Amino acid sequence: MVAGGSAQRARGKGRGRVAGAVIGLVWGLSAWLASADAAAITVSAEVDQKRIQQGDQIVLTVVVQGSFRTAPPVEMPRIDGVEFYSGGTSQSFNFSNGRTAATVSSMYYLRVSRATGFTIPALALEIDGKTFRTQPIKVEVSPTGGKQNRVAPPTTTAPGPAPPQSTQQDQAALAGNAGDEIFITTSVDKTEAYVGEQIVLSFRYYRRITPWDNPTYKPPRTEGFWREDLPPERNFRQRVKSLNYQVTEIRYALFPTRAGELFVEAAELSFPDDLFGRFFSTRRRRSTARQFRTEPITIRVRELPRPVPADFSGVVADDVKLTATVDRDTVPRGEPIGLAVTLRASGLLKTIDEIPVTAPEHVRLHDSTEQLDVDISSGHLRSVLKVEKVLVPTQEGSLELPPVALVYLHPGRGRYETARAHPGVVQVIPSDLPVAGEEASGFLRSEIARLSNDLAFVHPVTGSLDLRWRPWLESWQWWLLVLLPLASLACWRIYLIRRAAEARDPAGLRRRLALREAQRNLGKLSKEDDRLAALTALSHTVASYVAARLDRPTASISSAVVAGYGEALERAEAGRRLAAIMELCDQERFGGGAGEAASTAELVTETRGLLGKLDRVAGRASARVAATGGQVVGLLMLGLLLTTASGPVGAVVAATPPAPGVDPTRLVAEGNRAYTDGAVDQALELYLEARRLGANDPVVHFNLGNVHARRGELGYAIASYLRAQRLAPRDGDVTRNLNWVRSHIRDLALRDDQLPPVVAQAVGAVHFLTLDEWSFVLAFLLWCLTAFVAWGWYRGFGDGLRRLLLVLATALTVTMAVVAWRWYDERLRSLAVVIVEEVEVRSGPATTFPVAFKLHDGLTVDLRGEREGWTRLALGGDWVGWVPVSTVTAVRLASQE
Repeated sequence: MVAGGSAQRARGKGRGRVAGAVIGLVWGLSAWLASADAAAITVSAEVDQKRIQQGDQIVLTVVVQGSFRTAPPVEMPRIDGVEFYSGGTSQSFNFSNGRTAATVSSMYYLRVSRATGFTIPALALEIDGKTFRTQPIKVEVSPTGGKQNRVAPPTTTAPGPAPPQSTQQDQAALAGNAGDEIFITTSVDKTEAYVGEQIVLSFRYYRRITPWDNPTYKPPRTEGFWREDLPPERNFRQRVKSLNYQVTEIRYALFPTRAGELFVEAAELSFPDDLFGRFFSTRRRRSTARQFRTEPITIRVRELPRPVPADFSGVVADDVKLTATVDRDTVPRGEPIGLAVTLRASGLLKTIDEIPVTAPEHVRLHDSTEQLDVDISSGHLRSVLKVEKVLVPTQEGSLELPPVALVYLHPGRGRYETARAHPGVVQVIPSDLPVAGEEASGFLRSEIARLSNDLAFVHPVTGSLDLRWRPWLESWQWWLLVLLPLASLACWRIYLIRRAAEARDPAGLRRRLALREAQRNLGKLSKEDDRLAALTALSHTVASYVAARLDRPTASISSAVVAGYGEALERAEAGRRLAAIMELCDQERFGGGAGEAASTAELVTETRGLLGKLDRVAGRASARVAATGGQVVGLLMLGLLLTTASGPVGAVVAATPPAPGVDPTRLVAEGNRAYTDGAVDQALELYLEARRLGANDPVVHFNLGNVHARRGELGYAIASYLRAQRLAPRDGDVTRNLNWVRSHIRDLALRDDQLPPVVAQAVGAVHFLTLDEWSFVLAFLLWCLTAFVAWGWYRGFGDGLRRLLLVLATALTVTMAVVAWRWYDERLRSLAVVIVEEVEVRSGPATTFPVAFKLHDGLTVDLRGEREGWTRLALGGDWVGWVPVSTVTAVRLASQE
């Protein structure tokens, strides 16, 4: 007992030491965290101005940042001739790495009535048991002859450029009142402008407090203007009515597209009315409006002065500079000269067709590169257009390059002016190249020049044309192909479950193997020469079979039990016959009777047949279940084979073969011949007739696109190329011709095909295969995944098989998303193309509604519905309106519905 007590006390002392060490560690960690938190707390104070006049008002801001529980109020010192007024407190929180950091800003107004300078002493704040102090602030005061309560002019204390002051031409819309805690304004730098002249729209958000909720900003609608953003968003401080505001400014560059009265509609700023905002807001802040909305601004847009010069470039800007330079002033004859022309203007240069550059006599002119840059650093949009040309002189001597001239409208002066640039004089010296009129050598690559671009030639028909209109995904054969592996997997799973259950049940396994064991023993008996031994084994075989089926010991099976087993299976005659055979065997073994004269082979054959008859009846139920699963799989396989043997999936086959001369393949061949001969109208009729006969082949759509492009029908051409691209996405000629035609449409800036590089690569990968090809990939991946899952159920899931299944499941999921996306894009989305030279898009489905904007031939749009001969189209964002149905053509033809 003494020894046990000593050991127990020793263990108690050990636990005490461990507990003390843990407590010390926790205390030290807590102290370290507290010191870290205390070190992370900062307190600062600043004023908006340090030099004032007597009677002015200054703003003192005290900011506490860091991890703390509560921030105490700041006690203001007593200073003669200085009165302190509280201006409110704002707070914000930040959660990072499991820790909370808060920022509390307290604002105080100081009204100075003294005529001499003073010092705001260090302010002391006690936070979580620690004392923090700010730096003293010196303020200089100059006397003003006793004038009191003078309002200081607006000043900016935050770094960055000061906000531009409004001019007399500015028109502003105010939401709220200047002097409120929050208000917003929208303003423009001019209310009258020419078509195409730049107008700067500014939105400003003024706040003296920091709201708990983040506001939602809805920019003003500017229909009738071409709008460009002028980032970045600017933040600065500004005084309004002797009050300091934090200001956020967002600017836009507007360019009117038509004359008349246009409107900059209301800008909106709203705050969500949530539970946290109501709980943490002060009473004064809760009284602040939850939504601000400015008034619309009217802008009068004037037509361009008449008459408009024939060579007018379309540029409307006050500041236009044009320069032209050559890369060298001396060049051997026949070698190229680089001519760089740069146009700088305070406006938009996206609409300019080209900078007119003419080549003098004996000079070949070739296009090189063109680049458009935008500069917004000055608060306005400035464009820089750089064009490079290649000049090849073919005659020696002094070459004076003609000046480059550009006609533009100067809106400030209200007249057309011309900007000129003189490239200079170039000396052309002799060279060993062939002189003008001689044939070139043909061996120099520099002698080869691409003079123009044109459409790729029509495609010939190499075989039969495709007559299938609906994708494979919408056919019952594809769904059968997808459901077959799932049904097979379910049947395989049921089989494995039954097999596993039998393996866990020895009696069931014994019943299942009973007939097999009996058949093997009977096979051995047929070769036995000793009749007595054969009859003994025969009786034992019958008893063993019945014992296995009844899960009983073999010794307990008698002839009466065998006969009863046959009656239980409704095969009493077979049971009685087996019982008789057992009694015959016993009689011959023990000499109890003469027995039958049947031979051993006959008895073995009869016993085999009787046992098989009983076993078939006993296993009929389980055999029925297995047969049902097999029938299901068999039917699915038969349907798939019939589908494959019937020809292309979803093919549309005519009831009777077309008459001679109207075969689609022959019509396309004749159309190609007419196109080659220049008879584009005849080729158009032949291609359209082939399509009406059911041809839905990329060759037909591509050749139709070429014919429409030759006829100047850009919209019809683009629609045909888009149909061909859906069926043959990897055909380079289709993509090349589509881009060539799209480069000639007027609404280039409204095209939505410029994507970031990563997104463009992903979209290109999705469109690399057709919808039918992606559907086949989906079915193939599903079959592979099903096969490997079935193998894993049978042999177990190892690490390698698990990784393979994860890869297959990921690929299957991605493929399903791609197929769904492509099916939506081709079957649900209503894509259309404008097919008239110009169409007015109205705000409603009738000519009585005003015109919202205008579109031109070849622009791709989305259709959103149809009503009484009008269709609703959308370009994205606010560009929505109604046009007559006859002005657009759908990419998905009516035959594909």
